[in-house]
Amino acid sequence: MGRRPKKVLIIGGGPSGLVAAKTLLRSYPDAFDVTIVEKAKTLGGLWPMSVDTKNGLVSPEMPTNMSKHSVCFSDLAWESVNLGKGPPHVDDRESREHDGGRDSSIVSLFPKAWQEGKYLEAYVKKFIPEGCITLESRVTKAVRGKYGNGYRWKVDWIGPRKHDEVLPQAEVPSREEYFREKSFKQDFFDYLIVATGFFCSPRIGNTPGLKQIHGNGRILHTSKLRNINDLLNPKDSSNHNHETPETPKPINSDDVKENLPKLSSILRQSNISESSSAALSKHGNKIVVIGGGMSGAEAAASLAFQISSSRHSPSPSSDCASFMVYHIITRPFYCLPPLLPKDPVNSDKRQGKAQISNPAPTFLPLDLCMYDLSRRADGPIMAFSGKMSAERAKMSHSYLQTMIGGDQSNLHVPPLAFSRETMEKPPYVVISSSYTEFVREGIIIPITGRATAISVDEEDTGTVTYNTDVEQETLLDSVAAVVLATGYSPHSAIAWLPRDILETLQFDPECSRMPLILPKNSQAHAEVPDLGFVGFYEGPYWGIMEMQARTIARRWAYQSGFDQVGVGGYCSSNPLPSSEPEGMRELLHMLQLRKDIYGSDMIPQFWMGDYVGTMEDFARELGIQRNRLNGFEDVAGPAVGSRYTMEADDKEEAAKALRDLDNTLTSSAKHGAFVARAVFRAMQGPWVLERSLISQMPSYPSGQFKGTASFHPREPTEDRYDAEYLYIESGEYVSEQGLRMSSSRRYIYRYCEKTDKITAWFVKADDGKRVDYFFHELEFVLPDHNEERGPMIEGWSAKGDHLCADDKYDAEYMFRFRGVGLERFGVKYKVKGPKKDYVSNSWYKRG
Repeated sequence: MGRRPKKVLIIGGGPSGLVAAKTLLRSYPDAFDVTIVEKAKTLGGLWPMSVDTKNGLVSPEMPTNMSKHSVCFSDLAWESVNLGKGPPHVDDRESREHDGGRDSSIVSLFPKAWQEGKYLEAYVKKFIPEGCITLESRVTKAVRGKYGNGYRWKVDWIGPRKHDEVLPQAEVPSREEYFREKSFKQDFFDYLIVATGFFCSPRIGNTPGLKQIHGNGRILHTSKLRNINDLLNPKDSSNHNHETPETPKPINSDDVKENLPKLSSILRQSNISESSSAALSKHGNKIVVIGGGMSGAEAAASLAFQISSSRHSPSPSSDCASFMVYHIITRPFYCLPPLLPKDPVNSDKRQGKAQISNPAPTFLPLDLCMYDLSRRADGPIMAFSGKMSAERAKMSHSYLQTMIGGDQSNLHVPPLAFSRETMEKPPYVVISSSYTEFVREGIIIPITGRATAISVDEEDTGTVTYNTDVEQETLLDSVAAVVLATGYSPHSAIAWLPRDILETLQFDPECSRMPLILPKNSQAHAEVPDLGFVGFYEGPYWGIMEMQARTIARRWAYQSGFDQVGVGGYCSSNPLPSSEPEGMRELLHMLQLRKDIYGSDMIPQFWMGDYVGTMEDFARELGIQRNRLNGFEDVAGPAVGSRYTMEADDKEEAAKALRDLDNTLTSSAKHGAFVARAVFRAMQGPWVLERSLISQMPSYPSGQFKGTASFHPREPTEDRYDAEYLYIESGEYVSEQGLRMSSSRRYIYRYCEKTDKITAWFVKADDGKRVDYFFHELEFVLPDHNEERGPMIEGWSAKGDHLCADDKYDAEYMFRFRGVGLERFGVKYKVKGPKKDYVSNSWYKRG
């Protein structure tokens, strides 16, 4: 007679719960009887399964901060996912800030949230039997005790009542009508997996004055914002419930911490009525964002885009155009765009210099750059956690500054500048395509400090009080609205665990960053061997979640005597992780880390943020041989999930995913993919412009132009384009004869991800904002990367031409990068026609 399958309850049906179920069922098909309990009506966790999903923590149109190669599991390739058709048109700046592409049936380079939902839907269909899943069910109690021959879990949960199910009246609390439609269930399980998510409940805070006015629409947490009408016309924002179902414990006013990008908000561009924005503008013209983490920067940038679009679109909302965004932050941070230079520096053998900035780098998604194995030192790659030394901090700052092209001092904004002292502390980063350029333009104004009070006067005008870094109290008046980017709490995700278990796990209700002590990469505790955690930590999570699930499955299979039956390398010859002394060292390390979180400023932004090191640690423990990439050394290339597969995984799907990754890497290295997108992003904002014009015809005098130019972001005015600028230049032209005249010019620049092209267009003269007709397309030319003269390359060049009646325009562009930014760029026009024969050279540089 065979062994009885062990019953496993997985609480949570998001990515962590789904990968845990798949791993248990596929690695040990006869060992585990798996049940998933999910409180929502659909699976997917925070990832919406439909483009029409409302009231979630994220907008369906939110793009991921990492590329499609990292936001997936090892053995389901994106090409195997049927995405169907997305929305025909989305007025959503943030979906274009990383993304692009209007063909929603094809996964974007940075998938949208609804595409992630479709991916998880396909994952469930492929790997998880329908009978394993129970939706609309909430665990209310779990008790661990001796039932039968050993320890088991007795779990109570509430689920939907079937239509033919009649409950005794005594089982339903009469004071709660809600419970009359619910069914109360209880069952016993051998094992329990917590997959409820880490950032699950918005933290509002207890800043004086906040509770009295929070929820009136003018003060909202980022999780409640979907479009600017949520602030401008809160009475019409009926789709958003401003009360949090599970109220977390209040936090101190200075407890403003960063959020994972997956839980950040989307502030979509919408048509703002004159009445709603005018009503709000009476209260002031400042929108204050409180919180300097990921979601704070994203919210500020999204609001700034809407202001810019309102100012520069053909049909703007004049009232919205008057707003400014004040961003209260506690420390400087680096702003990384989604695309980073793969080779930001060159070696210069002729001059004997070790490194100089590469003016023509190739570009890749940031995760493929930052998670490259070749960045690590020789020898085994080990995960880093705990306090960061000053030396390591300096190295991290140096790397980030190489990537972005400097220390942000060129912004001339002290709150974002890095002093010698801050360079010795762990760096913080945000991911945004446009934040720094809106700062440069003056739409976003960063402020160093901590919000200490919020008030509203008799005229319903808001005031925010904040303390500066020198403890000086300062007031921000004329505040129209406040956005709280104050983070999320994990406490409600584990509120159902019994007190004795929480005590064993050393639960700390005051610590949101590490509420439980879980040695061995936050997935288990030695004293509760039948309890596992997947995805309950700070840091990047798709690949690590899968590794956590594999490790838990291996341990439980070994404990239950199924190790010889299963596949995937889980066998008795592969010993369990850590001996007792190692386990004690892990425990002490975690306790010290939590102590440091309270009292040290040397803790990294994400204490479990070493993705590459953690993946490699798991791989060694599980006996996984890393899959090699074409054209790369063994310890090189991005550490994506599809490189870490086991015998139980679908090798064909993993091979598809690796081919897709190879195509991305090859397209970048050999064909200049993503350069146009990187150039377009870097063009945003104000420039100092100088132009020389040399004419061969006396009727068209030669001369010099000096002035300014700006590329202003706005909503694309045609659906086939993903990003659009209104270009405005103005200045003075001085002819060779000394004649002076004011001069101005306008164009429209557009970017399309499907073609990876930038195009320039003329502007209608009547309003200076509407697109008139096509000017030219920029065709990028691969630079000649000769090893000896590589450092002498000017930059990335592009060409375009235009025939205007009898006049021929030949355009030559030169873009010189420094990190992700453009150090300068130039445009040369050669114009020939019956009445024109001149050469115009324009150079743009930052002020």
